[in-house]
Amino acid sequence: MTPLAVGLLLRGRQVLVVGAGPVALGKIARLLAAEAQVTVVAPDVVPEIAALAIAGAIALHRRPFAPADLDGAWLCLTATGRDRVDAAVFAACEQRRLLCNAADVPEACSAYLMAQEDVGPLTLAVGSTGTAPGLAGRLAREARQAWPEDIAELVRRYGAVRQWLKAQQPGEARLGQRTAALRWLARQPWAVLRQPEQALREDVAAALETEPPQRPR
Repeated sequence: MTPLAVGLLLRGRQVLVVGAGPVALGKIARLLAAEAQVTVVAPDVVPEIAALAIAGAIALHRRPFAPADLDGAWLCLTATGRDRVDAAVFAACEQRRLLCNAADVPEACSAYLMAQEDVGPLTLAVGSTGTAPGLAGRLAREARQAWPEDIAELVRRYGAVRQWLKAQQPGEARLGQRTAALRWLARQPWAVLRQPEQALREDVAAALETEPPQRPR
């Protein structure tokens, strides 16, 4: 089975976490970084998660999971360390067509969390469909080390040129040429993207008129 890799935009969206141990703590940290609204349900809670609740960063219910806890949730993560409980949470999610990730229980997952490296607007994610999460983390870190140090700025420049080009060539009439020109830009050496934005615009505008797009001389 080949999963579909997606980036979930969770800002302001409700996410349920079942379990409040060290593994759940790591997942909660990632959810808070994504600006999700986090609710935690668990009878036993590590001090760090309790502190987050006291600070108002999360909502916390110190009791066992109930299916009604899923009301209003967009996503559920379960990390109880008890396969039977995690399977029950997954079953409740399946009934509601709600995506569920169960820590270290692949058969109770409809979604996998990937090892993730973030730099500015850029995200690198490596997954192993739950088979080797530690190795996925290593691969993500090693791949990140190969990026230019100014990658966030280069991504910003590319995005700015993309928005400019869309404004200059709106609509569907030249969508194919516009897409080809942007793909041409994405293939250029990093030194090209380090040019001033005006020079980048001129290069892309010239590439837009060629088929296939070529770098202007």
